[in-house]
Amino acid sequence: MKPFVNRLTPRYGIPVVLSLLIHGLIVGALAAVPFELKNMTEPPTIAVALVESASSPAEPSPAPPPHIQPVRKPVPSPIKPVTAAPADVPDSVPPPDEPTLSSEEILVPPSLSAKVMPPPVSRPLPSMAGPERESLLKDPTGKSISISQARAREGATPAPEYPLVAREAGWEGTVVLQVEVLPDGTAGAVTVYRSSGYPVLDQAAVKAVKAWRFVPAMDGNFPIRSSVRIPVKFDLKSS
Repeated sequence: MKPFVNRLTPRYGIPVVLSLLIHGLIVGALAAVPFELKNMTEPPTIAVALVESASSPAEPSPAPPPHIQPVRKPVPSPIKPVTAAPADVPDSVPPPDEPTLSSEEILVPPSLSAKVMPPPVSRPLPSMAGPERESLLKDPTGKSISISQARAREGATPAPEYPLVAREAGWEGTVVLQVEVLPDGTAGAVTVYRSSGYPVLDQAAVKAVKAWRFVPAMDGNFPIRSSVRIPVKFDLKSS
């Protein structure tokens, strides 16, 4: 077997040798030149510190419940009955004053009027023994006297006019009046003894009776002041 050099020398020997020499020089030159790696710029170091988080405040322990003493109900002491002193009751209680009614005029047709009922029969004197009754009916001289009850004078008692508002509303009723008869036969104080239930009817009756004329009560031969009750009936059917 022939050597490889001798076989390549005729055609490629010189170029190959030159190429090897050039590469060898380059490699040698590179090996001779010191090679330093440039330090790369190091990134800034960030310091990280572990900081303990603030511990949350400890919840305060619940205070023990206050000691509540049981409430003792007071034992009620026995109450002694108190006897109220009897109030002083007067022997006679005066009747309440009747309200005075105003005499306001109400215009109504004159043909419509209320009925006037006849006055009650005069009450007789209380029963007494014979001597007591005789002494009551005698004057100081010993003569007998007579006491008569006042009464309305015939023909001098115009009937009250029926108020228009009462007729339109259909109001009816009977009012009883307490009439003071003066010694001259005129009416003094006229008050409502029992109302009809409608002030307008009561007012009309009072107004009419105040204009009446009476035969006064007589004590023997002398007229005296007295009081009579007169009922006045308001009735739409008979008006």
